[in-house]
Amino acid sequence: MPADSASPPVEDSPKLTTLTGIGPAMAGKLERLGLRTVRDLLFLLPIRYEDRTRIRPIIEIKPGQRVQIEGVIAHARVIMGRRRSLLCALRDETAEITLRFFHFTRQ
Repeated sequence: MPADSASPPVEDSPKLTTLTGIGPAMAGKLERLGLRTVRDLLFLLPIRYEDRTRIRPIIEIKPGQRVQIEGVIAHARVIMGRRRSLLCALRDETAEITLRFFHFTRQ
């Protein structure tokens, strides 16, 4: 293969600022994460994979599991104590679960 038709060496990866939407401010934020070139961005791989496509029935879930559930809010109320919290009862066809939210806005 002729030398002029070979792909550029990996070290010549373009800087992130050559991408549309990445200006100096965003490039600075990305550089703090160790991302300086397009190659760095392409090889930024997730730490873990969570399958969020499988919806589990509430009755099947156990403490400590990471799952996706789906249901209807049966009732909700704000509890005042040392710290304000929102309690919601989420129900599906199989069971009901109580969810507690500490950081929320009333709408």
